[in-house]
Amino acid sequence: GKVRMVYRLLLLVVIGVGLTACGQLLEGLGGPRTARYEVSVENEVQTHIPLEAGDRVDITASGTKRFGVFAGVGGPDGIDGFAIFNKVSSGKHGCLLARVAGSTEWNVVGAKGAFVAGTAGLLELTVNDTATADNEGTFQVKVKVTKG
Repeated sequence: GKVRMVYRLLLLVVIGVGLTACGQLLEGLGGPRTARYEVSVENEVQTHIPLEAGDRVDITASGTKRFGVFAGVGGPDGIDGFAIFNKVSSGKHGCLLARVAGSTEWNVVGAKGAFVAGTAGLLELTVNDTATADNEGTFQVKVKVTKG
């Protein structure tokens, strides 16, 4: 299918601040759409990227985050161990997760992953960690949506 939209997201993770700045969607003339978000890792990141049922969402991510004092540092694929603190049991601790807002299930996407939207809604991102007060760091995320 045709690529309907390409988005680049810069997720700046700020500890303890909460959702401090709304995502601002900047549209270039005929170019890719770019969004920047500054969020606390205690919240899901709602990207303002609209998805329709059947859309394919391809995600690539880079960067590093500290997943706690004892857990250590890792990238979007997450780290081994600390499963007791995971939101999703099928993914490594701290890996990048994505879903359609309102869905109860997160998709493990890591550094490179894809999923097909089951329903319409906005794309949400988060990390696979339920204890985020001691997290810090940044993932840079690129999202490509292909019409289903």
